[in-house]
Order: sequence, then C-alpha cells, then structure tokens
Amino acid sequence: MRPRNKNEAQEILITLWRGRPEAAFGCAVIDYLSNHLDARHIPFSEFFRLGADGKPAEQTVVINIINYLSGAHLHLLAKGFEYIEGDLPIEIDSLQAKAAYDASINPLTGQFDEAVKRKIFVYFMPSDAAKEVLGEAE
Repeated sequence: MRPRNKNEAQEILITLWRGRPEAAFGCAVIDYLSNHLDARHIPFSEFFRLGADGKPAEQTVVINIINYLSGAHLHLLAKGFEYIEGDLPIEIDSLQAKAAYDASINPLTGQFDEAVKRKIFVYFMPSDAAKEVLGEAE
C-alpha cells in the first residue's frame, strides 16, 4: 500500500525496521525530503549527515534506507548519474552508468577507460511519488 502522507511513510519504515537504526534514520531522510521537495541533486554523501544525535549515519544503515526508498515499494527517491572529470559534471543515463561499471566504457567517448568507474557518481532527488506523498498535509 502506498502511503498517503509523510506520517504514513514514516510509519511504514518504523514498522519494517523496528528496533534497528534504519527506523530513525529512514524517518530523518523522509523529513529531509519533505523539506527539500524541489531538490534536483542530492549527493550520496548528504545522507551521511542526516544521522541521529549529531553523529553521521553508518554506511550500512544509509545503504539499506537509500535502497529501500529508491526501490519499487515506496519509491520516494529517484536516482541520477553523472560523469565527472575535471570540474564539469555531465549527466548520464543509467545505461551509460551500467556500461561504465560493467565494461569500463567511457560514456562520452565510447572507448575503453579502465579508470572510468572512479568518474561515475550517483545522486538522488525526490521522486514524483515523494512530491505527491510528502507534499500532502498530514
């Protein structure tokens, strides 16, 4: 069942991750998203700053929640990919990112590039579902 508002989305996480740090962290991410519905580029590193009690979140907790929130069940996060070499980030699609990781193909040149994996970065943004669900009154 799709949540109708922020409270319902957070309750899903609390129920699913009861007794684990993912519950509180997931709620913090949903709070963050609800306050940044117009964000177009949330770097992966931003989520580590959302830890509880002023402490950065643990990597496994961040990954668990980001995977869950970008998955089909809630889909509150949409993913984007960028190629960065030098100062200029260039947006690429998921197929280009996959080719870079699987076959070391540079998305700009189409040529083999053994270092290309270090030049591909994922970022996030609120999904259309997040804008609908988290923008609703509670």
